[in-house]
Amino acid sequence: MSDESKALVKVAPGAVAQRPGMMTRAMGRISEFFGFRRKVPPSETVGTSGTGVFGGFVQSREKSADLIGVQRFHTFHDLLVNTSITAASARYFLALLAATNWRVKPSERSKSKARADEVAEAFDNCITDRSMTVTWRKVVRRGALHRFHGAGVQEWTTYKRKDGWIGFAGIEARPMHTITMFDVDEVGHVLGFTQQSPMTQRMSYLPRGKCVYMVDDALDDSPIGTGLMRHVVETSRVLRRLLQLEGHGYETDLAGTPLIYAPMAYLNELVRTNKMSAEMRDSIINDLKTFGENHIVSPARYAMIDSLCYPQPTGDTLTNQPMFKIETLRAGGQTAKEIGASILRLEHDIARILGTESLLMGATPNGTQALARVKTEVLGATCSSTNDDMADSYDADLVRPWGILNGVEDEDLPTLEPDAIQLRDVEQIAGVIEGLARAGAVLDPEDPAINAVRRAAGLPDAPEISPEIVTALRNQSIGLMADGSTPPAPGQGFGGGDGGEGGDEDELPEPDDGGGGDKDAAGAKDGKGKGKGAKPKA
Repeated sequence: MSDESKALVKVAPGAVAQRPGMMTRAMGRISEFFGFRRKVPPSETVGTSGTGVFGGFVQSREKSADLIGVQRFHTFHDLLVNTSITAASARYFLALLAATNWRVKPSERSKSKARADEVAEAFDNCITDRSMTVTWRKVVRRGALHRFHGAGVQEWTTYKRKDGWIGFAGIEARPMHTITMFDVDEVGHVLGFTQQSPMTQRMSYLPRGKCVYMVDDALDDSPIGTGLMRHVVETSRVLRRLLQLEGHGYETDLAGTPLIYAPMAYLNELVRTNKMSAEMRDSIINDLKTFGENHIVSPARYAMIDSLCYPQPTGDTLTNQPMFKIETLRAGGQTAKEIGASILRLEHDIARILGTESLLMGATPNGTQALARVKTEVLGATCSSTNDDMADSYDADLVRPWGILNGVEDEDLPTLEPDAIQLRDVEQIAGVIEGLARAGAVLDPEDPAINAVRRAAGLPDAPEISPEIVTALRNQSIGLMADGSTPPAPGQGFGGGDGGEGGDEDELPEPDDGGGGDKDAAGAKDGKGKGKGAKPKA
């Protein structure tokens, strides 16, 4: 028996027989694996994105066919258009963003302030040019849709302006349901897009450098992003089903259905015995049918008929059942209230996800003014955050290429700065400023808070003030005279020269007899005037 066989025989009971050297070979393979470790320079990217893109098509982990490929954005569009709460939320959100004032801020890194101001003014003229196919307000509103869809693409086109600058002929949106493929590198960076025209079905390649690309990648690094609409898809489906059931319930509910009683056998017997014509019988029946078919709730909500009752079989007395009777059916149990409460709960869930729960304040008796104020401020903060994200995208994908085309250095490029959306009461803001002023923190005449409050109140910006007036106001705010001099102490005169002799503080000035003014003026002119309110010596 060989040594290896002997080793296999001498194995403890219950143990697994192993060949000699197996552990050694395993350790060698592990060492070989870790032998591939190498030092990576900081300038080299080694890792990759967590989303696969094969042949331009983004790998999806969705299980529903309605959320895969371009059908995903068709589903989102359908929910935005045909679901009331999502439509109201989107409209409200986009209207707030479109109403924001965007300013072009000159570069603070520029070596020349004049050059920075010139470049900022030129870019401002380019994005507010009336010859653009789309106004800047619409550009912002369309760009903000990436918040709902997950991603957004806008293509810009340039032209030569009369002032010598290269401006924008248009900044057009490229809907996500037309973007069929994404061009990415090995790391996962987007290099371009392939768009299929809905009219010609022609495929066009949009290079990344010619587009503004915005993506909501907070939860996923997929090129298509994860927008707010993805979070409300299932809830919206349940909401639609409940609305459908509510409609069916009202249609099939028997409550209020007219129930008509008519002595059909008695009328037929009258016709058979020639005591009533068939036309008369049909007229009576048709009148009752017409009432039932045209039964609509109206101010005339009654019917008056003869109350003759059926006779007893003996014929000497009458029963308590009238021959003609009209009433409505009554339903015992109804689920309309329960379905209505479920619909309201789902609408609140959708509004909470979209950040517009303040739209539903007042739908339930639990809302308060303080709660409404908090939710409104949260909505304003969300809108401001979206504006800041878009500003970063426009700075990188719009301002920087524009600077390259016009030969502007990076340090001279301006930045886009949207105003913060503060959905607060203007009177409350003014009260805070007034309180600060009373505490001693008086606003500087050139403080930007002044124009911010004026804009919030719907007023134009304050007119520019001359430097002399600004200096005088600043001196007054710190207790100095308009010319910067220190005011006289109590009881001291305002005269020139030596200041004159001041009277006692407790003494009141004597009444002017008509000639004292000239004396005081003369005294002040030669530098020996009495102080204002001083008592002249005898």
